[in-house]
Amino acid sequence: MTIFELLCDDHHTLKLKLENLIEVTSPSLRTERPNASNDEGAFELLAELKAAVLAHERAEDAVFYDRLRLLPHRDELADLLVEQHHQIDEHLDDLERMGPGAREWEQTLSLLKNELESHLAEEESAVFPILQLAIEGDESERLARRFQMARTETIEAMHLAPKRKTAPKGAPSRITSR
Repeated sequence: MTIFELLCDDHHTLKLKLENLIEVTSPSLRTERPNASNDEGAFELLAELKAAVLAHERAEDAVFYDRLRLLPHRDELADLLVEQHHQIDEHLDDLERMGPGAREWEQTLSLLKNELESHLAEEESAVFPILQLAIEGDESERLARRFQMARTETIEAMHLAPKRKTAPKGAPSRITSR
């Protein structure tokens, strides 16, 4: 598998996780007022999305963007992509702090959706073609293996991090991995 195929698969997975969170927490799709168990489910979906996004971003920064930076005049593009990661992370943190019952939840979720989808589309339409021209031979497969290792290491590190004790009922949950 090439780095481009792997990243496309990862992008698809991130979009599915985001759509699942939107479906579960969107008032227009709910038939009843959320209760504590629905909120817990939303926090679990948000935690899954956040872990997947963070693992993807860290692996992408370490492997894909590092390779992009080797090309002449591409540091600014890599910096822009990293800044987009930070914006996405801020939206995830905001959602985590406020919880699905907050008035701003849907607006923040919409911002996250727009920024994540825009970022992924930009990578696939603008960055992939640049790197496809620069990467030769089996380098793409090597980058894919490095990406998978970096992503796995990040996920394992998140699971080894000490878990927070449960917050009091009604208090917003906080995912501590970053």
